[in-house]
Amino acid sequence: MNAPINHQIIKDETGKPAFVVISYNDYLNLTGNPRPKKRRNESDYIPHEIVDKHLGDGKSLVRSWREHLHLTQREMGQLMNITQAAYSHMEKPNANLQPETLTRIASALGIDLGLLTLED
Repeated sequence: MNAPINHQIIKDETGKPAFVVISYNDYLNLTGNPRPKKRRNESDYIPHEIVDKHLGDGKSLVRSWREHLHLTQREMGQLMNITQAAYSHMEKPNANLQPETLTRIASALGIDLGLLTLED
């Protein structure tokens, strides 16, 4: 049996249903999660592409992961409920991000926090 989905129906000017608004988590559950599934030892694995972007190109780990997962800054902002501009500051190599911010970014990316902090 499926769990009920909280939603909002938005009607057009004639009173007919035009849109349905659901939570992002409900959307992912209905359509399939586009983010990669966590592996058993994910905290031990960083793809070479990310290491190359981070160490070779000097990009932040946050940006390297986002690009690796084929997400735009706008999509990340939407996942975090912030603007694209606010999110873009978080990707700068010299950004001094608070632990709570890193946790939110990791959650939006669907990865373990340790992959952004290089800690277990």
